[in-house]
Amino acid sequence: MKAKLVKTLVFYDEPQLLLLNSTGKRQDVIIAVAIERDDLEFPFFACKVYRRDWTRYLNGKADLRYLFNRASRREYFFFDLATEKDGEITLNKAKSVEEFEKPEYWPAHGFFSSSHTVATDEDDYASKCIQVFNIDGMWETIDFSSFYSKVSDIYGILFAQNELNSPKNDSEKEKLRTSIISRLWRGGGSYSGFYKDLRFALPDMAPLRVNKIQYASPGKIELIGEEFIFSDIMAMLKEFNANYVEAKNAYDDINKILSKEKLKKKGPDASFALDANRDFVKKRSKELLEAIGVSVPKTMFEVCDKNVLVYSKVSLSIYRRFKGLHDFISEGRVEVISSNDTSGLPM
Repeated sequence: MKAKLVKTLVFYDEPQLLLLNSTGKRQDVIIAVAIERDDLEFPFFACKVYRRDWTRYLNGKADLRYLFNRASRREYFFFDLATEKDGEITLNKAKSVEEFEKPEYWPAHGFFSSSHTVATDEDDYASKCIQVFNIDGMWETIDFSSFYSKVSDIYGILFAQNELNSPKNDSEKEKLRTSIISRLWRGGGSYSGFYKDLRFALPDMAPLRVNKIQYASPGKIELIGEEFIFSDIMAMLKEFNANYVEAKNAYDDINKILSKEKLKKKGPDASFALDANRDFVKKRSKELLEAIGVSVPKTMFEVCDKNVLVYSKVSLSIYRRFKGLHDFISEGRVEVISSNDTSGLPM
């Protein structure tokens, strides 16, 4: 695995503690400590760190040992800093539990971020990207709140999609499944609670934050988050726009059956009166997600515990959020500006 050296956090004669980012889309946080190992010139022991745990560490709420104990996916790596070239390092995954559990590799308890010899910016780890939305027309406080809420919910579900696309997604699937099936799915609280809980179900997700709001008309909203998620949002908005009629028809078909069977306010244990209706709703839910551009409709069904009613309600909720964002754009109230080149994104 390739990683980029971000910063030396502790330096005594030589680097002792390093902060790195993986070079893939996710840009995972990686922490590495200097160790002794005869087969490497400048050996380090490293692990991926959940961003929530990294924040706790920076805030002095957890020590360095805690980060290694809670390593993401329990994956540990070794590398030779002497092979670093232009800031890029190749990490080699530990081959066995016996290899990475050697006590001499692990940092002792009691080392906190306050002992860093180099100041640490909490955002060093993040793939910081500013996504700009130009706004026009009349905006009230509730409009800003509604807009941010829709982007935030979509941001979360697309991060979940990225996790589910990962080859090693069993733990993420289980976290999402637990989050989904714990909901009653009878009304608004279940839906909003589900999207809010995504940040806890997926601790690797960098939070979406407001960078700036310029209230004048025309004005702008700037959000900070993961660049690859913003790119996915832009791509799926185009997909939604291209398949708008198809998506709306699928949404209406599902909604009609749920209303007819009086299932909209029923919980996961409720059943369809007709098997044909259940099968139809499952089929249309898959087609709805595909029309929106969701790349994992089959996996989404699995994390809904293969419950067609829950699957349909999750699908409808994703549609509503994309439609809400699409409406802001189609009304001329929002113009999406590319986070890379700041040119207008045609919709």
